[in-house]
Amino acid sequence: MDYSLFSWSYVANNDEIYLTYNVNNNWMTSTFVLVDSGFFRRLMWNGNNCRWNQMWEATQDRCDRYANCGAYGSCDSNRVVECECLGGFEPKTPSEWNVRDWSGGCVRRRSLDCDGKGDYFLRWGQAKVPDTSRSQEEASLGLEACEECLKSCNCTAYAGFNVNGDRGCLMWDGDLVDPRVCSDGGQDICIRVAAFELGK
Repeated sequence: MDYSLFSWSYVANNDEIYLTYNVNNNWMTSTFVLVDSGFFRRLMWNGNNCRWNQMWEATQDRCDRYANCGAYGSCDSNRVVECECLGGFEPKTPSEWNVRDWSGGCVRRRSLDCDGKGDYFLRWGQAKVPDTSRSQEEASLGLEACEECLKSCNCTAYAGFNVNGDRGCLMWDGDLVDPRVCSDGGQDICIRVAAFELGK
């Protein structure tokens, strides 16, 4: 590659680090590489519509993109089709899933009873925990006590974490986003489903 065709600019300060280069010709195409949420993107300026267009991206694997499979969708880069719904859930929009657009995620097959008696937890193993921004931790609870979150209709899942020996509980309220299969480890997550799902 003839690097005399390009002019380079490197910026590093407290707010950002980036490298840009311009093509030294009359039409001056600008492009840069962006490191964003665990993957690299190459963007190129389109002067016709005055915006940056993505030219390519590089990830460690297909499941590195945040929320790749939407809410209640699990990602496994070892599967031919990396996204599937968690147990007790189905695609929100099957026609989109058929063309590999998983962004809409999954929805429950059956509604929760929310009375603390008609719902159960299904154990899902070898998992990376979902996004924890909608979770709370209870360091004093044992794993069995975590099931008490059935009394709250907002509680959708729980997982144990080792804080004080065998104690510690992480509980989610709201949608589970960004769970994935960890073939080389991970942990168990208990996901709330309607009693109907136990028969399936």
